[in-house]
Amino acid sequence: MLGLLQNGFLEDALPVLEALDGMLDDAEIAYSHGLCLSELGRPAEAVAPLQRALELDPTHANAFIALGVAFARTGRADEAANALRDAVKLEPENAFAKRNLAAVLMRAGRAAEALPFFRQAASLAPADPGAQLGLAQCLEELGPSHVKEAAEQYKAVVKRFPDHQAGEMAEEALTRIGHEEMRAAVDGGLRMDAVMYMQAALERFAKLDQAKVGQIVMEIALLGRNGLEINKPAVRYTLQNLEGEFSGLALLAYMHVGFRMFDAKGDAGTGLDREYEAAVKMRRER
Repeated sequence: MLGLLQNGFLEDALPVLEALDGMLDDAEIAYSHGLCLSELGRPAEAVAPLQRALELDPTHANAFIALGVAFARTGRADEAANALRDAVKLEPENAFAKRNLAAVLMRAGRAAEALPFFRQAASLAPADPGAQLGLAQCLEELGPSHVKEAAEQYKAVVKRFPDHQAGEMAEEALTRIGHEEMRAAVDGGLRMDAVMYMQAALERFAKLDQAKVGQIVMEIALLGRNGLEINKPAVRYTLQNLEGEFSGLALLAYMHVGFRMFDAKGDAGTGLDREYEAAVKMRRER
């Protein structure tokens, strides 16, 4: 039976678990029954067998975790948090329990309360992308005073889990944070420095073939996976495919221009559409 659950044969395991749970007073069977229902997308039905498991064994930490997850999936946030807190009390070093508790609290708008649990989960499980990403998201949720740390945590996730969905989500978050900081630096107005960088890019790229431009865009995109320092002009970058030293904002501008050469109506993901339009217009009027 355990083998069926471990190998994902939930539909096959469920009728046997239902029958056994009806015949035996066994906490592990009741827990497995409830867990199977929850994983099959039936969390409301999972609550009763999981509660039965805890009646039979009040020290069953995994049953508390599964119950908390089932409550969370049915929108019962307070009950979910209480069950997960009980799991943490039983097993203070259980990273999965702490990660789930933190996630429930954050979804309920209690990010400040969630933060220490995310920190603990991330420390206990450094190889868990969910715990590491959750910590970054919680820091970002807490607002401007935590954005710098959130960005550093997102960068760490990208570096540690480049091929995982968590890494992709962290990249998107870094882009979002960069856009917000870029606009904040000019109170939401046009970034004239970006416009000037784009004018320079338009001039330089006009002298290159498309393959070379494509190499430049790809190199900048790969460099940007760890985040570009958009608002720190003193931080300089170099490229293998383009001579010179560049600020983070300059590279973003060059990438936008290069991308638009391949897809005139596409979203370059830089947040610099207005600056690009201004640069193109100014070049035409020269």
